[in-house]
Amino acid sequence: MAAETVQTLDRALRQVRRRRIWRQRLIRFGCLLVVFAAAMALFQCCLGVRMVDGDSMEPALHHGDVLFFANFGYEPHYGDVVLLETGEGRLAVKRVVGLAGDKIEVTPDGRLTRNGQAVAEPYADYAVQDNGAWISFPYVVPAGTVFCMGDHRAVSLDSRIWGGVPRESLRGKVLASVRFSGSAEGLPCS
Repeated sequence: MAAETVQTLDRALRQVRRRRIWRQRLIRFGCLLVVFAAAMALFQCCLGVRMVDGDSMEPALHHGDVLFFANFGYEPHYGDVVLLETGEGRLAVKRVVGLAGDKIEVTPDGRLTRNGQAVAEPYADYAVQDNGAWISFPYVVPAGTVFCMGDHRAVSLDSRIWGGVPRESLRGKVLASVRFSGSAEGLPCS
């Protein structure tokens, strides 16, 4: 009788342990699902990924580079690389070189002057771009806009053509980029 009681108690304890293990596994799985869902929601509303298609930001960014950007609460600053929507609805990657109220001038060789001061741009590839559609310089950046240029001045279509970019057209600040060798297809970001 005592042996049967011990066996019954042993079986009952095993069942309790199994239930406890399964309950712990379900709780862990549920927690992982909640964390995954929260991360996906954060990624969808606050972060983005795009691929560079073009060479207007060389040498800093190359065709095929993958960009990670923040698209919330962004306040533009000089030198920021941003993702913006052009007037044609395309996405472009450019660098902020002027803020509202700045007096911008671009020399024929592509060098930038802001508020009468030459701007050091170690990232820029200076060259002449004469496409006949330039805005008039000096250019005062209107309120609610920023002045953006590509680093590869000879091929970049940017604020020298469009003028100031409305702040609401900025889709976010590029946080990081990853370079892969070889070519890649991506969204238009030239």
